Amino acid sequence: MKVNRCAAVGIASRRVDLPTSTSTEHLVQVLGALSADVTRLRINKDYLHIKHLRMSAACAEVRANRDAQSSGCPDDVGVDWNEQTRAGLETALNEAEVVGLRTALSDSACELLLHVCAQSEQVAKDPDPRRVLRLLRATRIRVILREDRQGGYGPAIPLAGLDDVESFFTSLGGWEAMYGWEFLDRPSRTGDWPEKPSLTVDLRPGRSSHSLFWFTECWRPDDDARYCIEGTVDFDDLEVLRADGAREPVEEFVAEGRRWWDVLFGRSGQPPQAQVTPAEAPSWREHRRGSTFVGDER
Repeated sequence: MKVNRCAAVGIASRRVDLPTSTSTEHLVQVLGALSADVTRLRINKDYLHIKHLRMSAACAEVRANRDAQSSGCPDDVGVDWNEQTRAGLETALNEAEVVGLRTALSDSACELLLHVCAQSEQVAKDPDPRRVLRLLRATRIRVILREDRQGGYGPAIPLAGLDDVESFFTSLGGWEAMYGWEFLDRPSRTGDWPEKPSLTVDLRPGRSSHSLFWFTECWRPDDDARYCIEGTVDFDDLEVLRADGAREPVEEFVAEGRRWWDVLFGRSGQPPQAQVTPAEAPSWREHRRGSTFVGDER
């Protein structure tokens, strides 16, 4: 249906039939009325244009706020990704115990519960090794659970969802720390995986900039079988939280990890020192064992 433009802006269209005997005075009145209509039309057109600009600005602001909320991280969160940063994070994650995996649906983040090897400048070792590694704007989570047999791994054990992953972690009677020094953007670490893992969770569409590989060799109480649970998380950025929820700067997290290894290997100007992780240290899970690391220069 076509719409009269004048009617659309609140001005009635007008057809004027002038008789041949129209006086000059009458003609002036008619032209004056038409001129007033044109003026009102222009004013309404300008008003609509201004209203359109204001609505466009408001829509742009809404989109900006929505994008900021969906990004899932404040302005001061962000890692300066380069080779040095990656190496530092991998050092801080080496010999960390992965004891939990969960998602924060509010900001599309995946969270790993860790016990890390950290040594601050103020004390000999961090009294609370618990950390939450938050992988921000995560797109995909993959998990594979297999029995660790004498001759190799068994087939992938299906997991229905992340609740099954949590149930498995809860059932453990003990676990080992992950090792190997290479965890970030290392596709070769999943080279022995079958085509279909135990679980794949797609959190949002699109591709991510980075991928984290993690694993835990573990066992259940009163069960002779040993298991290996591994996973990857595709993400864009990360942040580190302490157990109380306080954010730990990534630079500090890396420095504490490097310092721990420097003491172990005697790189701090002192002879190599054994690093002891007491069993009574705070833990995300029960059944945590203490451990002793004896360093040799590698």
